[in-house]
Amino acid sequence: MVEERRQTASTSSEEMQSRRVCVAGRFLSGCCYDMWNLGVVLILLGVIVFSLVGLTDPDFWWHLRTGQLVYESGHVPHTDPFSFTAYGKPWISHEWIAELIIYLLVSTIGYLGTLLLFGIMFVSALWILYEYLGVLGTQPTIRLAVIALGSAGGMSFLTVRPRIFTILFFSIFLRKALDYWERRATSIWILPFLMLLWCNMHAGYIVGLAILFVLWLAEIARPLMMKEEGRWKKVGVVLFLTLAASMVTPHGIKGLIYPFTYLSGHNPSLRLIQEWQSPNFHGIYGIPLIICILISMGSALIWRKEDMFSFTLLAGVTAASLYSVRYMPLFCLTWVAVEGKWLAEQWPRKGKGPILMTRGQARRNCLTFVLVILMYGVLLTHLYHQGRLQTFDLPRTDGKAYYPAAAVDWLEENRPHARLFNLYRWGGYLIYRLWPENKVFIDGRADVYGSGFVMAYYDAVSARPGWESVLDKWRVDTVLIPPNMPLDSVLEMSPEWEKAFSTHHEVVWVHSAKGN
Repeated sequence: MVEERRQTASTSSEEMQSRRVCVAGRFLSGCCYDMWNLGVVLILLGVIVFSLVGLTDPDFWWHLRTGQLVYESGHVPHTDPFSFTAYGKPWISHEWIAELIIYLLVSTIGYLGTLLLFGIMFVSALWILYEYLGVLGTQPTIRLAVIALGSAGGMSFLTVRPRIFTILFFSIFLRKALDYWERRATSIWILPFLMLLWCNMHAGYIVGLAILFVLWLAEIARPLMMKEEGRWKKVGVVLFLTLAASMVTPHGIKGLIYPFTYLSGHNPSLRLIQEWQSPNFHGIYGIPLIICILISMGSALIWRKEDMFSFTLLAGVTAASLYSVRYMPLFCLTWVAVEGKWLAEQWPRKGKGPILMTRGQARRNCLTFVLVILMYGVLLTHLYHQGRLQTFDLPRTDGKAYYPAAAVDWLEENRPHARLFNLYRWGGYLIYRLWPENKVFIDGRADVYGSGFVMAYYDAVSARPGWESVLDKWRVDTVLIPPNMPLDSVLEMSPEWEKAFSTHHEVVWVHSAKGN
C-alpha cells in the first residue's frame, strides 16, 4: 500500500513537472510544444527580419502624405490634390483609414517601428492559418513545410502599404469560412463588422466577399455532394450584410464598383504597371509559387471530391495569382490552409493533445531559440553597419530603391514652382517632399490618370515620336529623370533644354525659354 502511494505520488509529481515544463516551453518558444513549432516561430521571425532590409515601396510616400492630409483636414479627399495633370479629377481614396494609421504610426514610432508592426500583422496572418492546421491535427513536419513555403512566396509583399491589411483580413475571413464549412464553428456573424473596417482600408476587401460567395454556393451544393443539409440561408444573410457593410465608405456605391475596374482591360494598372502583370518565373520569387502549384497538382489526385469549397477557393486564387503577381500573398495563405488540410487527411498526426516536453527538451528549445535570436541580432548589426537597414524616422533614399533627394533639395531652393515632368516611380516621393508647393506630373495612382495619359507618359519618357508634344501640352518647364534614359539623351541634343543639376542617379533639365 505504501509502495502504491509512493508510485502514485511519483507519477503525479512527474505529470506535474511535465505540465510545468510544457507551460514553460510554450512561453519560451512562442506558444510552441516542440522543435517543429519552434522552427515555425523562427521562420516567421526571419520574415520580419527580411522586411527590415527590403526595398521601400515607391507608393509608401504618397500613402503617408494622404494620411497626413486626412488627419489635418478632417475629411477624405474625393478628387486628386497632388498632380497638375489630373488635378480635380475624381479619386476613390479607398485606403484612407490605412493611410491615416500609417501617418500616425510613422509620426509617433518612426518608419522602422511601423515596418515592424506591419511585419507582425503579416506573420499573424500566417499564424492564424498555422493554428488552423494544428486544430486539424496536421503533422508538425507538414505544418512547418507549408508555412515555410507560404512565407517564402509572400514575404516580398511585406512593405508599409495598405495591402497588408487585406492580407490580415483575408486570413481571418478564410479561417472563419473554413471552420464554418467544416462544422467547427456555428457563427460567422462577425464578418460584416470586420468588413466595415476592411472596405475603408484597401480595395482588396472584394476577395472577402468572394470567399463568402463561394461558401454560399458550396452550402447550396452540399446536399448533393455530401448528403448533408446546407446552411446556405444563413450564409446568404451574412453575405448580404457583408455586402451592405462594404458600401459604408465615404464613396458609397462608387467604392464598391471601384475594385471591379481592375477586371477591365482599360485599367492602366493592368496594362502597364509591373506588379499587376503575371509572375516572372525566371526570378527567385517565382520559385515558391511553382513548387506550391506542383504540390497542389499532385494533391488533386487524392482530393476528397465532396470538399468543393476548399478546392474552388484554391483554384480561384491560383488562377488569380497566375494572372497578376498582386494576388500571390493571397494564394500563399489559401495554399497553406487548403494544402495543409489535404495533407492532414492523408497523413494525420498520431495521438491527440499537446506534445509534453521533458525538462531537457525544453532547455534545448529555449537554447535554440536564444541562439537564433542572437544570430538575427548579429545579422542585423552587420547589415546596419553596411548601411542596408532602414532608418528610424523615414526610409533610406539611397541604395537600390533610389529616390532623388539631392535633386529635390536643389528644386526647393532654385525652382519652387516648377511644372515638373517626373519618373513614374518617383512621383510618390516628390508628393511627400514638394506638395503642396509643387504638384507632380504622375505618381503611382495610375487609375486616376487613365490609360491614355499613362501611355502618353511612357511615350515621352521613352522619347518616342511625339514626345515634345506631351511636354508642350502640359507646359512642362522642368524634367527630373535618371540619367541615360532615352528622354535624357534627346534633351541633351536639344538646344531648348539645359542641364541644371545632375548626380550619378538623377538629372534635372530646364527649358531655356520656359524656365526663365
